[in-house]
Amino acid sequence: MRMPPRPDEPDFTRPDSVYGRPERAAAEIQSRTRDTWICRFGRFTRSSWGVPRHPHPWRGPVEAGTPVDLLVRIREVDARHGMIDMTGTP
Repeated sequence: MRMPPRPDEPDFTRPDSVYGRPERAAAEIQSRTRDTWICRFGRFTRSSWGVPRHPHPWRGPVEAGTPVDLLVRIREVDARHGMIDMTGTP
């Protein structure tokens, strides 16, 4: 059964959506950030990961349990470091 989206959830592929593959969701997140972040799904960790590209001031990885949470975390890191929101979400 598909759960209704959370109110703070961005409009993009959900892991339980028709795609159903976290690798595709990670690729979509990367395109949403206009390739300013490298996004992957860890097969062993079962987590979504993001690493910003240079010249982003944050140099560390970001981990989240779901692709939706990864996009939210990326937005938080970008906002904390004064980067323009590149995720294409309002």
